[in-house]
Amino acid sequence: MYNFVDRFELFNNNYINIIQSHIEIDYKISQEIMQNLVQEIKNTNIPGYIWILEHQDVYTAGTSSTEEQVNSIKSIPVYYTNRGGKYTFHGNGQIICYFIINLKFLYRNKKFDVRHYVRILESIVIRTLHNFDIKSFLKYDKVGIWVDTRDYNITKNDNIIQDLENKMFYENQNTFYQNTKINNNNEKGYHKKVSALGLRITNGISYHGFAINLNTDLSKYQNIIPCGISDYGICNIAEFNNKITKDRLISQIKTNIKYTFTNQNLWN
Repeated sequence: MYNFVDRFELFNNNYINIIQSHIEIDYKISQEIMQNLVQEIKNTNIPGYIWILEHQDVYTAGTSSTEEQVNSIKSIPVYYTNRGGKYTFHGNGQIICYFIINLKFLYRNKKFDVRHYVRILESIVIRTLHNFDIKSFLKYDKVGIWVDTRDYNITKNDNIIQDLENKMFYENQNTFYQNTKINNNNEKGYHKKVSALGLRITNGISYHGFAINLNTDLSKYQNIIPCGISDYGICNIAEFNNKITKDRLISQIKTNIKYTFTNQNLWN
């Protein structure tokens, strides 16, 4: 189901393993594997795993999902999961990163803060898109990573890297947001989500993670209200840079994971 492809050292011979699946994985099977990895981490007291994969087509319903968020689902299965969040779609052309992590190895010098941890994972996505000359941002009143589709000739926002090096980005939820008004119709038409994130934390171990749309079939989102947000759209990063291959995207994600998880300035 997966291969060990890399690892990196956090400190003193404590390593996080990066595993990767090269075939699309059934969602139910992936959850069973993830639970087994969580149990292994608990039993052996190791830092954990980061699993990179794609899923077979599936709709997943998080712990905050309601039936009102489903329009019509016929041919694609629905799986009710224990991650946070609402309904979303997973399938071919979407890269998933699951972070099955023993958090005490990351929060050695400070108290665990779930908002800080979420910012860490969001920053990996923002940094990765920046590497491909795609500007992305957070929205104050909406979860996930967003782009403005009016920027068809997207160029790097050099300030974003400075923002990601600033500890305030991770420690203050009101800082570095693209602060938008929900009733602004111009923004509704052009701001679209390109990456979603959902987590669960049990006994100090986090699992689930983020998804980045590379070139997935966006029509399959029409059967649900993605993440419970009905007035904003979904997009692929291939719309802004069609030279991004799956291998290039995964390679850049891994580079930014290593940098972020080993940058002690972000964890102290």
